[in-house]
Amino acid sequence: MSFESYDTPPHPDSAHNPATRPSLAEDPRTSRFFRMVLGSMQPTPVALPWLDAELAVFVAVNREPGADLGIALDYRTSREDPRVVASDWWSEPGGCCWRVAAPTFSAFVAQIGLCPLR
Repeated sequence: MSFESYDTPPHPDSAHNPATRPSLAEDPRTSRFFRMVLGSMQPTPVALPWLDAELAVFVAVNREPGADLGIALDYRTSREDPRVVASDWWSEPGGCCWRVAAPTFSAFVAQIGLCPLR
């Protein structure tokens, strides 16, 4: 599987154009590899170790393939205080699994020692 750099200009062919090509969650091959789907397109609710791309916001990702890091706010559990999930590439062969890093964003903030908002 090849990855295009964010610095690479879009190819004129629509299959290589970021504006028209499917997202990671829409493409069947990358969806399986990254365990990421569009929840609205699924017959049942999406559960971990899969990520519902429509209800997640990435807060940290690596820029280079191979660094293998993704941290997201997962709004499936709460709209006010979502859980924090992180990519796990090492526990199961064949792709990414999404694991709970913290049950809520406020718990995550406390775990890493950030001061609460005042």
